[in-house]
Amino acid sequence: MYLKKQVTPIPENLVGNHLTDFYGKWFRNQYHIYMTYQCPPNSLEETFDSGLARLGWLGGDKYIVYSYMAHRNKWEAFYENIPLAEAILRIKESDFFSF
Repeated sequence: MYLKKQVTPIPENLVGNHLTDFYGKWFRNQYHIYMTYQCPPNSLEETFDSGLARLGWLGGDKYIVYSYMAHRNKWEAFYENIPLAEAILRIKESDFFSF
C-alpha cells in the first residue's frame, strides 16, 4: 500500500512522536484510515492513533472524502460525489491529507 511506504523505523533516541503504522476499517458506509504514532519514552501514553482520511460511500461509485481536523476534533468534507479512483488520488496528492 502507498501509505505503508511512508513508515520509517523508529529512531533509537526518539524525541517526538513517530509514525509507525496505517490501518483502515469500515464503519457502516464509511471507510476510515488511521495513523498510529509511537510516543517518546517519557510520555504518558506509549502510542496513540489519529485519523487521516474517511471515505463516505454514497452509492455506486460515488464517495465523499473527509480529512480529520485534530485541532477541531472532527471530520471535514473536502471532496464530494467523486469516483473511488479519484478519491484515492486526492488522498495521495492533497495537502489536506499530509502527516
